[in-house]
Amino acid sequence: MILVRQHRYIAGTESVELPGGAIEKGESPVDAALRELKEETGLEQPKSIELLGEFYPLPSLTNEKIYVYHMTGLEKGPQSKEATEDDLVVEKASITHLAGIVNSEVVSGADMLALYLFFHKKHPNVLARKEGKHGIC
Repeated sequence: MILVRQHRYIAGTESVELPGGAIEKGESPVDAALRELKEETGLEQPKSIELLGEFYPLPSLTNEKIYVYHMTGLEKGPQSKEATEDDLVVEKASITHLAGIVNSEVVSGADMLALYLFFHKKHPNVLARKEGKHGIC
């Protein structure tokens, strides 16, 4: 699984989260996910894409909807980070590592909880395996 680590100034802390960003006008959620994944990590051209789920992280404050995708067979290409992403670090993690993040006292974002729950719901047997070759974005 691919995660990104970066400092979040508003929260005043380092955050581990899914690659992602805003959906541009006229862009589909999956096209936005593919664009953001390439920009932030350099990964592209997945062999398969599965929508794990979608959710509103703060429905009382915003109409932002987050889409969580599972992608496999990704290929490495060049990153094209935005200026605000200078400190962004790409990390590979196993589903076991994700479980550790989710079970820690402080989770940096709702996307990590959603990823864990959505992935477990659609792929319950994967959590029983030690390691999988899954790219989750």
